[in-house]
Amino acid sequence: MENYNDNSKIQNILIFRFIDKINSLIEKPINNFKNSPNKKTFKILDIGSSHGKNSVLFLDSILTNAQIKNKDAIEIYHCDQEINNFTELFFEVNKNENSYKNKWDIFSFAIGNSFLNQLMPSGSCDFIFSFNTFHWCNSKDGMFECKDGMLNIKDSSRRPGTVEYNKKRLSSIFTNRCEELKDNGVFVCNFLYYDPENEITSIGEQTFKNVKSVIRQMANENILSHEEVDNMVLPVTYYKQDEIDHAVELVESKGMKLLDTQIIHQAWNKDEVSKETFIGSIMAFSSYSIKSAIKGDSEKVNSTYKEIYKRLTKEYKEKPELFVFSLTFIHLIFRK
Repeated sequence: MENYNDNSKIQNILIFRFIDKINSLIEKPINNFKNSPNKKTFKILDIGSSHGKNSVLFLDSILTNAQIKNKDAIEIYHCDQEINNFTELFFEVNKNENSYKNKWDIFSFAIGNSFLNQLMPSGSCDFIFSFNTFHWCNSKDGMFECKDGMLNIKDSSRRPGTVEYNKKRLSSIFTNRCEELKDNGVFVCNFLYYDPENEITSIGEQTFKNVKSVIRQMANENILSHEEVDNMVLPVTYYKQDEIDHAVELVESKGMKLLDTQIIHQAWNKDEVSKETFIGSIMAFSSYSIKSAIKGDSEKVNSTYKEIYKRLTKEYKEKPELFVFSLTFIHLIFRK
């Protein structure tokens, strides 16, 4: 995939629009830890760390606000899929001047596993955060066929069974986080949200139809097969409010209470990212899905991908109106 650190400014903006509320709520478990006569370690679980830049910046803000001292025993666990480039992650953790590793004596660890599973021992985590992650799915789940575009967002585009798929999936995610948290622990997350009454929440569907249209031309020129282009689909699900409510009700019955929720619309536009990096941001979002659909050896995959990148950049510069892109996220904060 593209280097996420170089193309994730918008994701970082989304995180920090919520930072004051997070800081106020995490203060209690941190103070409880500092004042405990039998304290051992304060464990933080970062789910969906990718290449680390946004995690490092977020953790710097949280730990600075909490006035962490070197005598405080902090452990941070960065988790992502097994295919994640953990080398890039630890370069970022160790080399970024804003990294906690360069400010405090903090130990860091990596976990290569799916967030659908329990990632830490029961009752071990003081703080869990996951941003821009829980909407990513497995392309083999059979929910993401989309020949004309790359995203299924609208009710008219959703595959049969999506409602139950999303309810089951989100319930599992929340239940595992509840199990991992200590009492009074805090869990913060955001993920993609769809409101059928608000057109802005589904605008990305048309944008990625336009992206696929550019790629489809390469099939018309016999550079790619139409089957390859058909298979370039983002395994992303957008959660509706009733699906979220179902999972929240379940996990609240297990003792993890929802404290705060907020819906945020964030556009990708020239005011947030330059023309040079806009396509980079789009491709960071979709590169794995595009590359995995291209048949051939690594040389062919990379050369074809570069041609796709070049054509999309050209099309964007000539017709930017085709690439209006807005994401809607729901932010949730829980305490156990």
